[in-house]
Amino acid sequence: METYSWYNISVVCFAAFGSLFTGYSLAVFAFTIGQPTFYTSLGLVSDPTSPGYSHTNDIIGAANGVFFGTGFFGCFLAGWAGNRFGRINGFRIAAVTGIIGGALQCGSQSPAMFLVARAVAGLAAGHTMAAMPTYFTEVSPPHSRGLITVPESPRFLVQRDNQEKAFEILVRLHSDPRDANNTFAHQELQEIVERGQAEKELIRVDGRWRLFTKKTNFRRLILACMVMIGGQNIGPLVINNYNVRLYGSLGLGATKSLLLSAVYNTIGLIFASVGASISDRLGRRKAMVTGYVAVTCVFATLTGMIAQYNNTPSKGWAAAAVTMVYLYVVCYNSFIDLNQFTIATEIFPTHLRNQASAIAIKMDLAMTGIDHTQNPDHDLKGVNDPESNHIEALGEVKNGQ
Repeated sequence: METYSWYNISVVCFAAFGSLFTGYSLAVFAFTIGQPTFYTSLGLVSDPTSPGYSHTNDIIGAANGVFFGTGFFGCFLAGWAGNRFGRINGFRIAAVTGIIGGALQCGSQSPAMFLVARAVAGLAAGHTMAAMPTYFTEVSPPHSRGLITVPESPRFLVQRDNQEKAFEILVRLHSDPRDANNTFAHQELQEIVERGQAEKELIRVDGRWRLFTKKTNFRRLILACMVMIGGQNIGPLVINNYNVRLYGSLGLGATKSLLLSAVYNTIGLIFASVGASISDRLGRRKAMVTGYVAVTCVFATLTGMIAQYNNTPSKGWAAAAVTMVYLYVVCYNSFIDLNQFTIATEIFPTHLRNQASAIAIKMDLAMTGIDHTQNPDHDLKGVNDPESNHIEALGEVKNGQ
């Protein structure tokens, strides 16, 4: 019988802090550009009517662009480091890199220094983002991967001929008072060993480029890339990174905009946990389709409310628009966010999982980086252009499907 222990739960919960690490590196910038001291400390113009404001927009766009650009290369590092040094040591490399990037961001004295700091932080974020799904899949029971949230990966230890240590970890992960003989742990170890032997044979027969040369594997890779790209093309990072500016366009001051942004992120955290339960109960595919439909409806409604506010500014329309922004993150985190990473990992054979999921996430970061390198005013064009926003939102959701 499949089992998991409180230790198993605590392992994944602790490892899940990696998502907070990645998310904070990304989300903190949304708060930063809402604070006047950011502009003064870097010598940037904060007044949109000033002639030098275009340079400020360029720096803001570049800061997001380099973050996702180096995150793309961080995914390469995750795949290599995870196989070469182990999953845990790979996390440690990402953690040290992230601390350095965070410290440099705090101490930046010029736009150039800040961009370098964002690049270092992006490298760590991409590494962590690509490494976590593989690790979670390898330490969670098969039917609880959407729910279970640190020891080294047992599979990696078996690959290094350390079956004794792998068995000890499996016993701790899946211990059950009703299973005194650790039957499930023995079965799991045997399956890992047999899969490892089969994988070595596959590598011998198909070669190391089997992910690209075998049609079934390549189709899975294309699907994983489309799922990851589609999950981002419906706008979560644009809203997250520029929501302070979005609230400002609704007539709200800097303090209120920062507060509303904090509420947005808190709601996102809560419903990310809800999404784990939905994923296991509803299924990955149904949850994703439900999420795309819900987000499309919310986007269309939000666009109409913003259009009404632009025509007749009022607190009522502003409040309604903010409510739709919150409803957006509820739908996205409940149905899409978790499932895109789970699908991009689960559809691959075990021996290809680390490499393939890293490539899928690389494509996600590459496309996001291209989008965010543009002037941020272009990213938010749809906010003040109802017709453009309708077309863009619906087109992006279509791509996501």
